[in-house]
Amino acid sequence: MFKYYNEAIKLSGSRLAELRELTTPSLIIHGTNHTLINYEHAKKYHILLRNSEKNYFEWHETWHAKPTFKT
Repeated sequence: MFKYYNEAIKLSGSRLAELRELTTPSLIIHGTNHTLINYEHAKKYHILLRNSEKNYFEWHETWHAKPTFKT
């Protein structure tokens, strides 16, 4: 299943530069152990989005968020 997601992400190209243009308030919520997209990407998004808040959650095997915030 992830093979198709990875392929789509590669084909669509990067839109990181466009994030700098957004001024809408944004909330970034991302799991630290996400299997498809590493949360290091969410850190980049937070830097590029000028008006953003961030919350990173440590995910467990049961997919329930443990309220441990990493900022």
